[in-house]
Amino acid sequence: MKNKMAKVLILVLAIAFSFTLFTACSTPGDANNGGTQNYSNGLEYAVKEDGKTCAITGIGTCKDTKVVIPETIEGYTVTSIHGHAFFECSSLTSIVIPDSVTYIGYSAFNDCGSLTSVVIGNSVMLIGAYAFSNCE
Repeated sequence: MKNKMAKVLILVLAIAFSFTLFTACSTPGDANNGGTQNYSNGLEYAVKEDGKTCAITGIGTCKDTKVVIPETIEGYTVTSIHGHAFFECSSLTSIVIPDSVTYIGYSAFNDCGSLTSVVIGNSVMLIGAYAFSNCE
C-alpha cells in the first residue's frame, strides 16, 4: 500500500512540475508578441519531405550565444529541432524557440553547460528525452 501511494505521489508531482514548466516557458517574449526581434542567422536546417517545412539540425555558422530561432527560414516553416542539434554548444547561453516548433528532439540541447535561459513557444507538443540534460 505504501509503495502504491509513493508511485501516485511521484506521478502527481511529475504532472504538476510538467504543467508548471510549460506554463512558465509558454510566453515567448517580444519575439512572438509583435515586438521587433533579431533572429539568428547561419543555423543548419533540413527541408522535410513535404517541401514546406524544415527542422533545425545544428548551430551551423551561427556565432550567437543567445540564439533566436526564426519561424521561417528561406520560406520553410521551422517545425522541429533535431536530436543533438545543439549538443555540447558550450557557448550557448539562451535559446528562444518560436510558436511554429512542435517538437524538440532527443538530446537537442544536451551538455550546453552555459545555457541558462530557455523560451519555448506555445506549440511544442513533445520534448525528447535528455533534451536539456546537463544544462544550468
